Amino acid sequence: MRVVYSTVIEDGRRKRKGIVLWERKCKVCGKQYQPSRKDALICSGCSGSRGKGSYIKVGSKRRWVILEQRKCRECGNGFQPKTQKSLYCSKACGNKAERDRSSAKNRERSKEWYHNNIEEARKKRKERYWSNPDKYRAYSKSWREEHPEEEKELRDRTKDRLLHGGRRKGILEQSNYICSVCGKDTRSGWRDSCVHHETFDSTDHDNQVLVCRNCHTKIHKKLG
Repeated sequence: MRVVYSTVIEDGRRKRKGIVLWERKCKVCGKQYQPSRKDALICSGCSGSRGKGSYIKVGSKRRWVILEQRKCRECGNGFQPKTQKSLYCSKACGNKAERDRSSAKNRERSKEWYHNNIEEARKKRKERYWSNPDKYRAYSKSWREEHPEEEKELRDRTKDRLLHGGRRKGILEQSNYICSVCGKDTRSGWRDSCVHHETFDSTDHDNQVLVCRNCHTKIHKKLG
């Protein structure tokens, strides 16, 4: 048995009142222990980081909850959380996740600024390039040698944007790779899919059709 004193308000006055605390059963280990406060639910050996639970505040009272093992959001390994809000197994994982979040926010912020200031961004890019062209040419060459597949994809995407307004892939899928003139399946030959400008104006991207290479050559020969 232990007597603790707490302040209570009776008849509008603050008074010190003694409360008798009897031994009770720990909710974690099941042993009998002498509590030091009236809302204590576990013994001192199971409290804090040494136990498998944590206190949470519900209104003006505290409640003890058992914390089950969970997966770290960064590395995916299982760990025993020390508090209910623990999301990472270690400080290193927490710091790495914070750096990743900061990098993602910076990328989104840079992308938003670029779309709102395209002309200024292009001007700065040109100034930076011409300040030391040999450096950036060497960097571009080394990047192309190290990433041949990405370089080819970037080249095709740039060509599509300039010649077809970025609509080439959509036109191929919409026509199911069938030539609009002879009905040939353009997937049978090597690079046999040609997107033709019906108005013969390469800047008019609204009037484009899919033709095979033979039909494309005949169309331009008739024009010549």
